[in-house]
Amino acid sequence: MKNKHFLKAAAFVLAAAFVCTSSSVTAWNIKKDISDNNNSNNKETVQPIAAEIVPEEERWSVKEQLTYASKGNDDTKLTLICNNLIDELNETKKSIDAESAEIAQWADGEILERQKQYEKTINEKYTQSIQALNNVKNGIDTDANIDIISDNLSSDNEISCAYAAPRTVADTSVIETIDEAAIRVQASSAPSYDPTEKDLDMTNDIFDADAFRQIADELGDFDEIYRFIKNNIKNEMYTGSKKGPLLTFYQLGGNDIDQASLLVYLLRSKNIPARFVRGTVRITTQQALDLTGASDAETASRIIAVCYKNSQKIMGNEGIKGFRFEHTWAEAYIPYTDYRGAGSKSGESVWIPLDPSFKKIVMKEETLNAKYNQEQIDQFSGMQEMIKESPDTYKDDIVLPDKINLRYPVISNRNEIYLPSSLPYTVDTVSERYTAIKSADKQTISIGFNDETIFSSPVAELYGQYISIAYEPASESDKEVMDRYEKFTSVPAYLVRVVPVVTVGTKRYAAEESCTLGTVQQMSTRIKDDTGTTVLYDQVLAGSVYAINLDLNVISTIEGELAEYQMKAAAEKRGTEKLFTADVLGEVIGYAGRYYFSLCDFQDQLYAGTNNILYSRHLGAAITGYQFQISTAFGTVRSLDPGNFYIDASYNKSTAINLDGDTSIERKYNFETGLIESRFEGDIWAELTGSDQPRISTVHVMTAAAEKGIEPVYLTAANADAVLDECNIDSYIKTDIKGFANSGNLIILVPEILSMGDWVGTAYIAMDPVTGAALYDLRRNSRRCFTGL
Repeated sequence: MKNKHFLKAAAFVLAAAFVCTSSSVTAWNIKKDISDNNNSNNKETVQPIAAEIVPEEERWSVKEQLTYASKGNDDTKLTLICNNLIDELNETKKSIDAESAEIAQWADGEILERQKQYEKTINEKYTQSIQALNNVKNGIDTDANIDIISDNLSSDNEISCAYAAPRTVADTSVIETIDEAAIRVQASSAPSYDPTEKDLDMTNDIFDADAFRQIADELGDFDEIYRFIKNNIKNEMYTGSKKGPLLTFYQLGGNDIDQASLLVYLLRSKNIPARFVRGTVRITTQQALDLTGASDAETASRIIAVCYKNSQKIMGNEGIKGFRFEHTWAEAYIPYTDYRGAGSKSGESVWIPLDPSFKKIVMKEETLNAKYNQEQIDQFSGMQEMIKESPDTYKDDIVLPDKINLRYPVISNRNEIYLPSSLPYTVDTVSERYTAIKSADKQTISIGFNDETIFSSPVAELYGQYISIAYEPASESDKEVMDRYEKFTSVPAYLVRVVPVVTVGTKRYAAEESCTLGTVQQMSTRIKDDTGTTVLYDQVLAGSVYAINLDLNVISTIEGELAEYQMKAAAEKRGTEKLFTADVLGEVIGYAGRYYFSLCDFQDQLYAGTNNILYSRHLGAAITGYQFQISTAFGTVRSLDPGNFYIDASYNKSTAINLDGDTSIERKYNFETGLIESRFEGDIWAELTGSDQPRISTVHVMTAAAEKGIEPVYLTAANADAVLDECNIDSYIKTDIKGFANSGNLIILVPEILSMGDWVGTAYIAMDPVTGAALYDLRRNSRRCFTGL
C-alpha cells in the first residue's frame, strides 16, 4: 500500500513554496529544534531588514580619508580626523596596558615571551602612529606619514568570504561518432579464472560488513538479491564510483559501477563468489531509449555521454543505429544449471554475467494540488519583479499554478523467475575482471591548510558522517591560557597558537603547522572524480568552527534521521555547556548543511518533474560554519568577537536533460533552481535560530536592492568596462566581475554597496548563457575604516 506524505517544498518557481499531497514523492521532515528552543516565548514574525546604500566615502580607509582631506586642502577636516584617531589610540593603548599588567601576574615561559613581544610591537606602533598623526596635522611630510599611519593601523589579517552557490553542469556533448562499418570487435583480453578468496573478500569498499550481511539476509537468496537491485535501484547520471555499495542501497540509486558493487558485495555476504567485469558494449537505439527514457536518439546520446566513459554514436545510412561505450557489470559463481538459478539452488556452480543496471524506465505522470500562504505569495511577487529584468530567459509571465503536473521516470519492473542466460547487449571486448572498486574510479575529497593536506577519503566512506573543522590548542601551554578564561571571546588571541583539526566520526586529523588564534588561513578542498580534480579555496578564521557537507544526489531518510538525532543531542548540550565548544557547534552547523541540501534536493527533483527533465546531482559540497569576528589593535588581532552562522554552497555539479531534447527548458531549469538554492542559503539560519539578523544570500540582496529601487545592471564582455565605470563598487570586485564577463558569462549585478544589518557588500550572478548554470556570489565590503580599535 502506498503511503501518503504531507510535504512542504521550501520553494517552487523561484522561491514560491507550496504544500502538496503526493503518493510518490517523499522528503524527510526536519524539526527545527534550535528555532523551537530559541523562540518558545517569542513567536513574532521576523521583519525583513531593508537595504541601505553605503556611500563611497563611508567605505574609505583611514589612508583614503586622510589623503582626501589633505589633497583637498581641508585643514579643518584633516585636523578633526587626526584628533579623533589620537583619542582612539590613547584609549586603546590604555586598555592594552591594563590587560598586559594582568597577564604579567600569571604568565610565564613562552606565554610571557609572547606577551612581551606583543607589548613591544604595540608600543612601537603607538609611538610611530601618534608622531605621524601630529606630523600630518602640522603639514610635515604628509604623504609619508599617512603611509606610516595606514601601515600601523591596517590589518593584513582580514577575512573576505564569498558566499557562492555555483552550479556547473556535466558536458553532455562528449560523445564520439563512429561509422557502423568501422566497428572492429576484438577478442577478450581478460580471460575468466576460477574463484579465489578475493572473490569473497568483504574488507574492501565495505565499512560495515555485518550490516551488509543483515541486508543480504533480509533480501533473500541470490536471485532475489539480483531482482531487488534490478527493480528498485534507479540509474543515475555520473561516471566512476561515487556511492559504493552501501550508499547505493540506502539511496536506491547509482550508476553501473555502484550497482555492480552492490550486487557483488550482497552476493559475497551470502558466501557466493562475485567480481567486477569491465568492457566495451554495444546497444541498439531502442535499447538506449528504454534505458534513458529519452524521446529521441539524440537526447539519448546526451544522457549516455554523461553516464558512460568513451561513449560513441554508431551511425548508419539512416542515422543513429546504436551506441557503444565502456561499461561495468558483475559476474557471480552460482549454481545455475538447476533451472537457471530458480530451482533448488544446488548442483554445479558456474560464472554467469549479471547486469542489474541495464533496465527499462517508463515515465509516470501525476497531478498535485498546490497551496500557498501569504508570505510565500509575497516572496514570489518579489522574485517576479527581478526576473522580469531577464527577458531573454523568461519569455512569458510566470504564475503560481493551482495544479502541479509531474512527469518522472520509474523502473519498469520485470519479475523474472529465471536469472538471465546472457547479457542483454553485445559485448565487444572484456578489458578486465577485478575484485574491488578501482581507486582510480572512486570520487575522493581532500582537505588541507596552507598547502598542507591533512585529510583524504573516498566520498562513499563519509556517508552519515560530518566533516568538521575546528581549531585546538597547539600545546599544553596554549590550552592552559584558553582554560583561564570563562568566555572564548575573552581569550587574548595573540597569546595562543592553535592547529586546525579535521574530525570525521571518531577520527581526528591534525595539521602540523600552528598559527595564532584569529589568523586567516586558506583552506583547500580538492574534489576528484574520473573527469578531473576541482580545487576550492576558502578563507577560514583560526578559532572558528566549520563543517563540510556532501550531497551525493539526495539526502536519504536515514541521513535525515541521523542528522536530526545529532541535532537534538547538540541542542541539549547547549543548556549545560559553553555554546562555542567545537562539538556543539559542529553538530549544529553539520545539521544545517544537511537541512539545506534536503530542501535543494526536494525542489530540484520536483521542479525536474514539472519540466520533463532527467536530473542528477553528481556531487554537492557546502561549507557551513560559525565564524567569529576579529577585534584588532594596531593591525594585530587582539581577540575574537561573537560572529555569525553562514552557509556557502561551494560546489554543485549536476546534469539536467530535457527528455524531449529542449535545451531552452534545461537552461531555464538550471538558472531557476540555482536562484532557489541561493535563496535557501539565506533562509536556513534564520529558520534554525530564529535570528532577527537579515537573511543574506545573492537572491536576498538582489531582492532587497529591488525593493530599494536599485535596478540590476547587465554586463557582457562587450559592455563590461563602460557599465562597471558607472557602478559604485570597489575596484577589486570590478576586476573579478570583468573576468567572469570576459569568460563569456552574462553578469547580473547590484551596482551599489549595500548595508543590511551588520552585512555590507554587493551581489552578482555570473551565468553561462548556453546552459543557464551560474555562480551566485556575494562580496562583502569591510568598510576599511581602520582605527586602533
